[in-house]
Parts: sequence; structure tokens; C-alpha cells
Amino acid sequence: MAHPEIAGNLGCDAGRRQIALGTDGRLWGCFLFPHFFAGRRGEARGTEYCYGDVDGFLADPEGAEARVLTAVARLGMRNARTPASLCETCGEIKKCWICPLAAAFDSGRLGLISVQTCLVARRLRREKERLKMAFAARGLRS
Repeated sequence: MAHPEIAGNLGCDAGRRQIALGTDGRLWGCFLFPHFFAGRRGEARGTEYCYGDVDGFLADPEGAEARVLTAVARLGMRNARTPASLCETCGEIKKCWICPLAAAFDSGRLGLISVQTCLVARRLRREKERLKMAFAARGLRS
């Protein structure tokens, strides 16, 4: 299956270049999924992000891949938000490297980036740029 291109860091790469085996014996596109969904019930179990067990995956890899990659595509930063605004409206979205799934461990909800996570990421990006400029001013490469 041809994978849609990810524009920079605006999309989740789970299942495209990696696959993880959870302790539950199921295959996931990223090692974070089984941890995030562990113990959740109902729709919050994340079945749309899971390839299933190895035998089920091997029986229909194309179908499982299409289903999972469709769900993962919704995890991109264009669909994420903070409590205050949509990430898509942020002037720094093309520089942002926040993983929406990792951020969900803090916020408790996929696609919700906590204010603290956003602020820390902004500070880290600014510090990185400051350090790059300091290196460049000394003729060094970062």
C-alpha cells in the first residue's frame, strides 16, 4: 500500500516505519499505544490503532495496515489541540515535534496537548535555536 507522505513532523509515523509487539501479544504501530490503552475499556481500548495478534495480521496484512494507518493519520498535529486552541492555528506548527500520543499520557486524551507540554516544547525549540545561533557565531556547526 502506498503511504501518504507526512509533511515534516505534522503526522504520526506509527506503523509506517515501525511496528511494536505489546506484552498483550498484539501488534501496534508504536510501542506507546499498548501502554496508553492498557486497562482502558470500550472504545478507549484503541483497537483501531492495533493490527491485532500476529496470526490475524498475517491473515490480512493489507487490510490491517489500511485500517491502522487511517486511524493513525488522524493523530497528526493538524488534528491536535491544546485546551485553548487548535494546533493547526499555531504559527509554530511546522517546527513542532510533539508526539500527540506521548502528549496524551499527560493530557489523558489522544489529540489533546496539555498547556504545559506545549510551553515546554516551545521553550526547548527556542533554546535549540539560540544554541544553533551561538555555534554559528563561533563558526561551529551544530
